[in-house]
Amino acid sequence: MTGSQGEIKFFTDFPSKETLKLLLEWQALYSEMQAERQRMTLIPADTAMNLLGIPARKLNQYIKEGFLKQKPDGRIFKYQVMKLLFEVKQAELHQSIV
Repeated sequence: MTGSQGEIKFFTDFPSKETLKLLLEWQALYSEMQAERQRMTLIPADTAMNLLGIPARKLNQYIKEGFLKQKPDGRIFKYQVMKLLFEVKQAELHQSIV
């Protein structure tokens, strides 16, 4: 710190509790996503909706737009769900910093 007021305020205000919480969630999701990349587990659509916290119509929209791929038996790769959730958390983290 060079002693200017702006720098001191920046260091005392950053990171906020919200940003730290988002950073921890982001880190946990990243670790889980990396593990899922190796396993490539299939999960039911209901589980995917619960993980993402979205209704069925939004899940169908993500499938139609190609963000998620659904197998003929209706199951979805957990890795893709975790990746989508990770990207959402990453955007939230970015917004909390900006």
